[in-house]
Amino acid sequence: MSYPAESPVHAVRVERAGDHFRIQLRRADGRIDVIQPASVAGSLRTPGDVLVELLAQGVPEDDAEHCVSEVEPGFNAKAELARRSSATTRR
Repeated sequence: MSYPAESPVHAVRVERAGDHFRIQLRRADGRIDVIQPASVAGSLRTPGDVLVELLAQGVPEDDAEHCVSEVEPGFNAKAELARRSSATTRR
């Protein structure tokens, strides 16, 4: 899993790329980071994987939910996080 860089995220673009997603982050310092499926544990195959990666990159939950819902209408971040949390506690 990756961790937030020193420069905060100012803009996010989430794209479908076949059977997975790709994330582009524009940072306050002008740098653009492209997060490919191979670079993260979840492979960015589901909207929930994208949400978790955005949160790990320091994107606020409401903003992350909005970004994911742009490519996956009706996505509910709170329900997804609750589902993942309960799956983790059952292990």
